[in-house]
Amino acid sequence: MTYTATMDVSKAAPLLTISEAAEFFHVHANTLRRWSDVGLLVSYRISSRGDRRLFREDLMRFLTDYNAYRENPQ
Repeated sequence: MTYTATMDVSKAAPLLTISEAAEFFHVHANTLRRWSDVGLLVSYRISSRGDRRLFREDLMRFLTDYNAYRENPQ
């Protein structure tokens, strides 16, 4: 049986699991869930279980915004 892709996965932005993103940030997975729940970090729910996935670009944007805030708090 063969499967056909509906999008070019070589050009798709990689999605990270909560565990992978937590390792990237060096924080606990529950911290990322909390940040997502309050709207600090964008996550996407997949599957019927509601697993969260995060785009690497969103993580980098979060870091950039956080660093800008730390340098210039208002």
